Amino acid sequence: MIAIVLASLCLLLTGIPAAMIAWNLCCFRRLPTQVDDRPTPVSVLVPARDEAAGIAATLERLLASEGVDLEVVVLDDDSQDATAAIVAEIAEKDSRLRLTHGSELPRDWNGKQFACWQLSKLARHDRLLFLDADVRVEPDAIARLSHCMDRRAGQTQPLALLSGFPHQETVGWIETAIVPLMHFVLLGFLPIWRMQRVTDPAYAAGCGQIFMTDRHAYELAGGHAAIARSRHDGIKLPRVYRQAELMTDVIDGTDLASVRMYRSGAEVFDGVIKNADEALARPALILPVTLFCLAPLAAAIATIGFAIGGEWGASAIAAFAFCIATLSRVASVRRFRQPMASAWLHPFALVLFAGLQWIALWRHSRGRRVAWRGRIES
Repeated sequence: MIAIVLASLCLLLTGIPAAMIAWNLCCFRRLPTQVDDRPTPVSVLVPARDEAAGIAATLERLLASEGVDLEVVVLDDDSQDATAAIVAEIAEKDSRLRLTHGSELPRDWNGKQFACWQLSKLARHDRLLFLDADVRVEPDAIARLSHCMDRRAGQTQPLALLSGFPHQETVGWIETAIVPLMHFVLLGFLPIWRMQRVTDPAYAAGCGQIFMTDRHAYELAGGHAAIARSRHDGIKLPRVYRQAELMTDVIDGTDLASVRMYRSGAEVFDGVIKNADEALARPALILPVTLFCLAPLAAAIATIGFAIGGEWGASAIAAFAFCIATLSRVASVRRFRQPMASAWLHPFALVLFAGLQWIALWRHSRGRRVAWRGRIES
């Protein structure tokens, strides 16, 4: 009896995110490729800190955008490398690009939020696209994002903030295992069909790598000043929009842009821990998060263990739990063009992910602040 109960618990904990993923894959839309003939002017705002390794490629892709009247503003956030020099050299050849230098970081601000807030004041156009400095856009990406904003402007709840999850490039097993979990967390636990219909802050979701908005909505919500101390704009910026009763949405940007978030296993761990205490690594969430994370591996172990003990019914239930967890990850891996190894590593990746959440909670409880790109963040 105990074996059946434990196997059934594994089935419940794997079945809930698997069912959510199956439904959400239908709701997590990609943007249409057809856009308006008359482009809306867009200010692309890029905060950059120590991005010399990739900023040139980012700007090359931005300046090759089609079907859009754009300016690109890069704010050098006290870089200790050649970021500013590289941007300045490109700006000399293309008048659509401007370089500016950030002010000294105030005490109660996070670095990225302060950089984005400064950029919003420098934009010449009313449509704003906040873009991380390592995101490479496709030629039609900005036009398609802007067209989506225009198309939904006349609806009962016009779209005030649009976010996209770009294609996540990964190298090595740690990146391959951990980075795609952003799709598992988003699709496995957020009812996207509900998020698209209400402005309740509880359904706030986004990806801080790509945010498009209009100046009026940005100022009405308070913009990045409203999340000045936060490190997690992916959740916090949509939330302040929704608190102002403004509609936000998040779309599948796999065909819009690509990014490699981290360059080593150490960066992966630091990046997850950096944001965790504002997301899943909170006392109210850490235990259920841990249970969901342990469930696929527990189901695999239970399948073998119950079979050895002669508990064939329990073993079958546990095996079914493991299969639906794996198949749901295979489906999302195929959709988002991730390495198939990400699906096979999924049970172990979740255990590692849960461990990083506990580390983040412990660090936060001890008042230990996070160092990121050579700076201690608030």
